[in-house]
Amino acid sequence: MRLTNRGFSLLELMLVLGIAGIITAFAFSLTSSLRGMSKIAVSRQRMETVRDSMRSYYDGHDAMPVAGSSPANSVPSVVLGLEAKYRQDAWGQFFYYDPNDAANIGDVQVNGSTVAGILISYGSNQKMDATSSGAAPKIYTSGKDDILLPVSVNDKAVAKARADLQILQGGVHAFDKVFAGVNNDGDYTGSIGSTAQPLIDEDGCVADSGTGCPPNGNNDPSCGVASLNSFSSYSSCTTGASAFSFIKAQYGLVLSNASGNDPWGNPYHWDSGKEKFYSYGPDGATTTADDIYP
Repeated sequence: MRLTNRGFSLLELMLVLGIAGIITAFAFSLTSSLRGMSKIAVSRQRMETVRDSMRSYYDGHDAMPVAGSSPANSVPSVVLGLEAKYRQDAWGQFFYYDPNDAANIGDVQVNGSTVAGILISYGSNQKMDATSSGAAPKIYTSGKDDILLPVSVNDKAVAKARADLQILQGGVHAFDKVFAGVNNDGDYTGSIGSTAQPLIDEDGCVADSGTGCPPNGNNDPSCGVASLNSFSSYSSCTTGASAFSFIKAQYGLVLSNASGNDPWGNPYHWDSGKEKFYSYGPDGATTTADDIYP
């Protein structure tokens, strides 16, 4: 039997090299993809840490932290007590942070949800692809490979609003108590011995004329809460023509938000039917779905 030494043909070599090239390209693509996924995961993890720190900051300050200025709209890591690495994503780009108005936690909208702020990583292309429009709320929409993380503190704000409302309601009870047991109209229908004596609230609440501020002017001070029900008709109140401004000023009440309004920047409102103060809630509108009562 005769043995012959036969090498690879050129076609066979080209086929082998082609297969090796495909495997190498696939391996490189897979490695790049895994590396990219890892950077996305690291960036998102850092963003979530920053978000949690911002939520804790809101607990103690009743406002969002102001964005850093170097560079503009950067994460204020020192204020948040975080390491410097939390200012940047895994590609080495500074996160973009926008609370719009730090004192108003309903000033930013992300993909249809109203929140207190937004964190953005520019992603692998290192460019801002997300778009924004409007002023209040400032509306952000996702773009290309950007990572958008909303920062919401609504759950914490609801608790603060309820605490404020309980304080205001305490003012209402104090207002009622001051005028309890006052003779409304000064008539006398009873006597002790030969001396005429007023009977307490014998005629109920006397309708006010809508002038003057409780407990002065022509309104009946013993109406108590009923006077608050008519407050919108008073135009001469130095504290502002609202039950909210009157009660807050009358008792020097200090509320959670520095402005004295609810956490979303709106005044608290008086419900004359329930005789309670309430907040419009996160939507800041008169719709009742998210209204907050004490």
